[in-house]
Amino acid sequence: MTVDNNNTRRPYEHQPLRAGTNLEHRRRVVDSQRTTTTPTMQPCNNQRPTHNNATTIAQRGFQGNNAKHNRDTTGETQDSGERRRGNSNSLTRPLSTLGSVECVFPDHHHHPASTSSRNCSPPRLPLTFNAGSMPPGVMMSVIGVIVTWQAANSAAWSATSSMMPLCRIPEHAVDVVHVCRTMTITKDLATFLQIPEQSEDDEVSSAITALLTSSVHDDVPHKTLKEVYEAITNAGATENLDPLHALPLLLRSRDPVALDLISLISECGSAKEVIMAAQEIFEGLEQKLRDDEETEDLGKDENTNNARKMTANPPITQLTTLIDALATGKLKLRRKSASETIKPLFEELRTIVDLAVPRARENETRVLLGNITDLVRRVGEWSQRNNVLNKADQEACAILMRRLLESSVSTCSQKLQTDIAQSTLEKCYPRLAVRSKVSPDSEEGQRVMLDTLHVAGSLGMREDPGSTMDLLFSAYEPSESNPQGVISRLLSLLTSCIHTSHYLDEALAVLIYCLHKHSGYLPDEVVLPLCGLIPTVASAHPNPSTRHQAFRVLSLLLQRSDAQIRFHQLMELTKNLEYPQMRTAAVGLVKEALLESLPKNQKNDPFLSSLFFRSFGPILFRTNPPDLLTSTLSLKEFQESQEPSRLVECLSFFYVLLQRDDKNETGIRAKDVVKSVENNLLRPLQEKIDQWTRDPAVSTGNDHDITTIVSLKISLERIQSARNALHLV
Repeated sequence: MTVDNNNTRRPYEHQPLRAGTNLEHRRRVVDSQRTTTTPTMQPCNNQRPTHNNATTIAQRGFQGNNAKHNRDTTGETQDSGERRRGNSNSLTRPLSTLGSVECVFPDHHHHPASTSSRNCSPPRLPLTFNAGSMPPGVMMSVIGVIVTWQAANSAAWSATSSMMPLCRIPEHAVDVVHVCRTMTITKDLATFLQIPEQSEDDEVSSAITALLTSSVHDDVPHKTLKEVYEAITNAGATENLDPLHALPLLLRSRDPVALDLISLISECGSAKEVIMAAQEIFEGLEQKLRDDEETEDLGKDENTNNARKMTANPPITQLTTLIDALATGKLKLRRKSASETIKPLFEELRTIVDLAVPRARENETRVLLGNITDLVRRVGEWSQRNNVLNKADQEACAILMRRLLESSVSTCSQKLQTDIAQSTLEKCYPRLAVRSKVSPDSEEGQRVMLDTLHVAGSLGMREDPGSTMDLLFSAYEPSESNPQGVISRLLSLLTSCIHTSHYLDEALAVLIYCLHKHSGYLPDEVVLPLCGLIPTVASAHPNPSTRHQAFRVLSLLLQRSDAQIRFHQLMELTKNLEYPQMRTAAVGLVKEALLESLPKNQKNDPFLSSLFFRSFGPILFRTNPPDLLTSTLSLKEFQESQEPSRLVECLSFFYVLLQRDDKNETGIRAKDVVKSVENNLLRPLQEKIDQWTRDPAVSTGNDHDITTIVSLKISLERIQSARNALHLV
């Protein structure tokens, strides 16, 4: 052992350590050394470049017999303890008032006399323990002596000493033992930070934090983030980045180098401190989002968007970056179980995600859900490693992970822009893919969702029939088998999604796929609830693609229904005055149903009987209202109504029916039926068109769009030709 009597640097020799300052700060880290039950020497994993290869006992971890009575509950990691101890190459410790200590040095046969602690003249000089120059046997003897003394004097030893981490110091005895921890840093780093080479690790961290603060906030910073990053990495001082102070600064910075520094903190910093910092930042972001809830409109306010470019990162960006940086995999368990450790973090995350996503853009939402999925994956692996024998806590962790994942998916789903219903429609009907309406970003949205579902599946979330996750799995990973069973199993959820428009895209995707794959009839209890909801979406949804998808679902649903139900549903749709668009589209559905029935020629089919014309004739083959084509109706008024497009569909249907029903099963070729259609629709419409075309302004097309008139005139001419051919004039 080397005694340095020439060392005059004793900054703490006569300054007792005050409780509540560095004592509490250092007490948090010492538990990380307790990794074995016998004295061991464990070099740091990430050594800094040093002037020599000296190693100190501050870099060693060992336990005494009373270790189990002195466990700290902090959950600090082993690597964070080594970071606190600095990866240093030498350590000077002024030790005071040790009392009676018997120093045994078997290699040097040096035995100082043992005396009473009250009569002992305590050493008051720095003792430098340098493993590089001390024989290993001597070093182990020194450690053994101190362990022996600690076991006999545990009440007087301080947990501030990283050499003796297993004891507690009473508040009245805080000055019994004082540890001055210094570290040697590279000359270049010391010059860069403007601190002495022999500095405490807290001083190094504070100097780095000061430079980061200047880099982020000052218009003309002392050093740029890039310069700070290069200095830290070149000197191997990455573990001196203080998560509690550095993370809030770096998250607000738009400098790309800030992300590199955050990655260093995540990889090399204290996992516990990263999580502590994250929880504090989450609370701040939550408060900011709540304060801005009534006033912030990022999607529409141009001034707000411009302000975002000039100031700090928006909350959603800070949130996604911080989630990605959470170093949960390095966290070590102490008295708290794994589920108790992650519960507050996950609960805070669920709250803030609900607040942040409504203000996020689509690409930001995809990144957020992807990072949450990665976090759940990492936590799941960490839980498995730390709960090998505790199956109950593994399940408790799984429940927390499932809640976070399901809540996040529910919140993010409408902004992922996966277009899964349109993608499914184009897969089922490839001819539609020629003019694909799938958005360019949908592939990335689907990738994020599939990754999330993969993690959800590993948590057993696919095994809950009728759940939201069951719906998502059925939409994004559909099963080829039993499509009718899928619809029946999810019927309640499907109707809810259609009614509320939440998970509407996924609900339509499931219905398109299952109805396309299923070739038989569906039970009435499945068809009727859906037929009551789908027409509303097909008529009133603001997105044209969604309206088209819903109409396809309605068509498939009617094809899979009983003929009587189909007949009744089509009657309701064609006379529905609430949604005029559906009245027009429903004419095509009637045509589709009739053309399917004609080749089958099934008995008791309502479409192949006189009931058809009695039911649909008054709806399809006259104007609405019946007196619409009066002499006072102007062309502009006619064009502004829904009737032109509906009448074009009705005339087309009448022509097809005349041509295809060669057996007159519907009675459409009966002379009285043809006469009725002519009197109620064909003649009044022809007369009105002739009146409009005689108007010079209409005939020249200067003031009016005559496309509608032309379409109606062509339809009337086709019908007249068919009647002439069938001798139905």
